[in-house]
Amino acid sequence: MRTSTETLIKAMRIVSDGNDGVVSVAIAEAAQRLEEQQERIKRLEDYVKTLEECGDSLFNSLTRDEALERWKRAKEAKP
Repeated sequence: MRTSTETLIKAMRIVSDGNDGVVSVAIAEAAQRLEEQQERIKRLEDYVKTLEECGDSLFNSLTRDEALERWKRAKEAKP
């Protein structure tokens, strides 16, 4: 069984609160990095989805300007 990233992050935060010194800091930082990576992955997944939609639309008579506008909106999207 594989634990979800969210559960792993929560567990690491709990463990870091129960430890002192270097161990606590290292675990807390690892949890923070996992959280940041998870956010980046989500953003990339959203970009890919939008890119695929734009690609499908291009083949269905979407004008170049419309495709560029969708691409701009996708780049500006926030997770």
